[in-house]
Amino acid sequence: MPARRVLIVDDNELNLRLAETILTHAGFAITLARTAGEARGELARGTWDALLIDLRLPDGDGMGIVRRFRDSAITKPLEVR
Repeated sequence: MPARRVLIVDDNELNLRLAETILTHAGFAITLARTAGEARGELARGTWDALLIDLRLPDGDGMGIVRRFRDSAITKPLEVR
């Protein structure tokens, strides 16, 4: 069974690496993005089992990204909590 895919979006390098380390150790396949622009690109390229996103990014609002993409065919399976 392939590892579940998680997109982590954060501009704080320490937070990004901490989340990556923990989730990789738990068996997840991780992709990192540091900006809202990178996150939009990654969301457009694939499907994800989970999205862990910072609410304040240097080039956009994290919740704005989630709202914009949660109803698309690509990200429909995402659950916002």
